[in-house]
Amino acid sequence: MLPDVLPPSLRQDENGLWISKARSKIAYPEGGLSHFRDVEQDSFWFRHRNRCIAAAVSRHPPDGAIVDVGAGTGFVASGLQAEGYQVIVVEPHIDGALVARRGGLEHVVCASFEDVGFASSSIAAIGLFDVLEHIEDEVAALARFSQVLKPEGRLYITVPSYQFLFSSEDLVVNHFRRYTVGSCARVLASAGFETEYHSYLFTLLLPPIFVLRALPYRLGRRQAADIESVAAAHGIAGITGRAIDAVLDLEARWIARGGRLAFGSSCLLVARKAQ
Repeated sequence: MLPDVLPPSLRQDENGLWISKARSKIAYPEGGLSHFRDVEQDSFWFRHRNRCIAAAVSRHPPDGAIVDVGAGTGFVASGLQAEGYQVIVVEPHIDGALVARRGGLEHVVCASFEDVGFASSSIAAIGLFDVLEHIEDEVAALARFSQVLKPEGRLYITVPSYQFLFSSEDLVVNHFRRYTVGSCARVLASAGFETEYHSYLFTLLLPPIFVLRALPYRLGRRQAADIESVAAAHGIAGITGRAIDAVLDLEARWIARGGRLAFGSSCLLVARKAQ
């Protein structure tokens, strides 16, 4: 059954995906999602991000379903669904949408957000989990999200932090920019949002990312990178992965109590549509 928040113009295909008639161009490399799916389940990075997102959503809950825009393979959506939230996945890439649907997510729309055609003031909450950095005109996109949110609707967002960490890996996955929590909050405010909570994530990753990626890039040593290498960097497992998990557990517990981290390689924000 089509959820009330989705427009009746969508049709359901043989795979159970909701499909829109329009198909807009998207800024993400084709086939990249399948590589990330291979490492998500065993990756300390994806697990930790999910824990922190769930903690923030728990402290600032939505008044209805969360529309996860650019949801990829649905890893975050699955985590939120496991916490008891209703989630609607919106993912334009067919490979990611199929994985999300086969992974147990009931409502998966294979389309860009603009092509779905959400009605004004119809959505309780939107999730943008490492999505905004892929959008060239971020303010215009956020204004469109604000338009379809209900009054006081919430926006949950994660983005990569610090422009000085920009490297070849950002170019490979089509990042236009990186943020600070302050710069992201200012962009949100310009689009009609009030930030309720913000924190950095992955504090311990700052030094290795700067030394191994950003510094060579800034020195003109453009390291060869592709989508496989970027995916592999998120997939440290075994003893090393468990050690990182143990350290990040302290970070996640702090965020779950409403604490904020002063720096890190990612930003997490919760914002409310301004009245």
